[in-house]
Amino acid sequence: MTPLGRSPRPPAPSSPPAPDATLHPAGFVRLGIDSVSRRPFDVALPDGIVQHVTLLGLTGSGKTTTAERLAEGAVASGVGLLVIDAKGAGLRAAARRLAAARGIDRREVVPGAPGTLGYNPCAVGSRPQVADKLVSAFTHGPAGQVYRVIALETISILVGLLRGLGEPVTIRRLRRELDRTRMPGLAHRARDLTPDLADDLAELSRRGGVSADAFEGMRPASALSSTASTAASSTATGHSSTSPPPSPPRGSPTSACRRWR
Repeated sequence: MTPLGRSPRPPAPSSPPAPDATLHPAGFVRLGIDSVSRRPFDVALPDGIVQHVTLLGLTGSGKTTTAERLAEGAVASGVGLLVIDAKGAGLRAAARRLAAARGIDRREVVPGAPGTLGYNPCAVGSRPQVADKLVSAFTHGPAGQVYRVIALETISILVGLLRGLGEPVTIRRLRRELDRTRMPGLAHRARDLTPDLADDLAELSRRGGVSADAFEGMRPASALSSTASTAASSTATGHSSTSPPPSPPRGSPTSACRRWR
């Protein structure tokens, strides 16, 4: 009841509805609500993240949550994602949750996991290109360059022979054939199809000295590569390294270069 002689008070203005912290506006990623201004903190897509975004903070400060929000907003705007969980901490699980919530397709690359996507570095490229991909995964000191040259030559020849025979070329298969006792048999089988390469491999199998040392060094190195490439791991992007075989280089790499073509 209004007292006599006084005008009624106007109704208090209603507060605007609080912005939805979980809603991503079209073309934006909503990271949250500013704790002071209570305004949404939105990042434009793709301009806001087109180059590099770095999230820094102490443990428990919200880096993973922020990364999840960025991923959610990107997917909501139709942007595809590649999530690399280098620590195996929580991003993998977050990616699974996001894919399930949005009903989108998801593929994982996890070494050793059943059903994972894989990558065969031997499947694409010329013979020298395949050899270079495999040999370049390992470092060679100045004294080990002769081993690198022999490895390039030998792997290039093996790739050519196996392809000529119509047989699969994989790191595991190459490791198996990097055996001087097996080389003559492979050369004999491929002689009618790739006679020049067959002759090259037969000659390699007869070499001793530094070539024999190089073969022995390549086999364990290729085993490491085979383990790493069973599935192309999104969590392992660096190069492995190995030392050259213990025997010192003997002879010149000139002859080893001769047939690498």
